[in-house]
Order: sequence, then C-alpha cells, then structure tokens
Amino acid sequence: MKRSFFVIFFTIFIGFNVFTQDIKNAINDYFSYEVHEKNEYWKYCCSSFLNENNKDINFYGYANLFDDDTLTAWAEGATGSGINEYLLIPFYKQDESMFSYKKKKNINIKLQINNGYCKDEALFKKNNRVKKAKLTFYDVPLNSDINNMFVDGDAAVILEKIVELKDSQEKQEFEFETKLVNNETYGIPFTLLKFEILEVYKGTDYDNTAISEIEIYGEYSSNIEN
Repeated sequence: MKRSFFVIFFTIFIGFNVFTQDIKNAINDYFSYEVHEKNEYWKYCCSSFLNENNKDINFYGYANLFDDDTLTAWAEGATGSGINEYLLIPFYKQDESMFSYKKKKNINIKLQINNGYCKDEALFKKNNRVKKAKLTFYDVPLNSDINNMFVDGDAAVILEKIVELKDSQEKQEFEFETKLVNNETYGIPFTLLKFEILEVYKGTDYDNTAISEIEIYGEYSSNIEN
C-alpha cells in the first residue's frame, strides 16, 4: 500500500464533475452481463482503485463494497490521500415495478457504510478512513429493449449533501428525502449516487483511503403536489 508522506501540494482542480456520459457508461456497464462476468465495474464506476503487484487486480476493487464481507475493501489508487476520488453507485428503488413518472413522488434514501478497511483493528488504523464526503444523487431515466437496459435521457441532480463520517468500524447510517424530476416521456426510473471523498482521517502507515461496505436503497413515499 501507499506509504504516508507529509508533503504539501498546491493543486488546482478544474471541472471535477461527473458528466452525463460518465453516468451513462457506469450504468450501462452495471447492466452488462459481460462486465458482471469479468468483474470489471471499476472501469467506469470508480475514479480509481488500488492495484498491488503481488495481489489479484480486483483485490481492492469496486465489487468489494457490495459483497457483504467487511474483511474486504475498496481502496482508491490515486496519488495522495484520495481527496476528490469518487464512487458511482447505481441503485433501484424497492417498489420499482409500481412506478410511473406520470406522478411525481418523494423518494426516501437510506445509505449504510462501513468506513475504512475493517478486516481488523490494525489495518483500520494503518489506512485512511473517510471523514467528509460529498453525496450527489441523480435521477437517471432508463428504457429497455429485448436485450438490455440502457440510459434514455439526461441524468438530473436531485440532491446534494455533505456528510461527516465517524472514525469507526461500526456500520453508519444516513437517511435522505428528495423527489424525482424526470417525467413520463421516459421509461423506467433509476437512481445513482456519486460518493466523493473530501477529507480523511489519516492512517498511521499508509496513505490509502478505504471503504469496506456500502448499502444503499430507496423507496417511494407520498405524492408531491405539482
């Protein structure tokens, strides 16, 4: 893993936003059977991942976030502490089949995170953990054909939040409520989270930022007046 060094860098970040094409790539990959078989979500669903020479290429990969195993973790692979590195996490709503864009509805979102590398206490402390993150939720309209699901229209931002995570291996939970903004000209609704690292708790030995598990889901609530 990357060793920690106390060096000050002055960097200008320009245009560090997720554009519609990036979202399309991530979600189209999410529905691709070929990508699932090859376990290659990392191509579009995260900005980077750690690849060590003596380990399998997916040892710290994106899929570790969703394997129900806190002994594994995703770790960013960028130079430095992982500030501005991000994850793109698509997720369905629980009552997807009952939805129609003809009625605007609230959506309640629940996000659960096991912060850091939770394999054991020693590795948790040695590696960086997320302290602050920017959460951007998108409403992404989908359609389907005989072969696949695909993005059909522009992604719309429906909520942005800055959250602060505890420096703990225990599961942390966040809840949000917002509303969808697309309309009945589209087919099936889909929601995507961009999770961007803003600040970290520094590790004692390594300068990798890790997350062991993320769970996210949503469900509709009452109608919203037009």
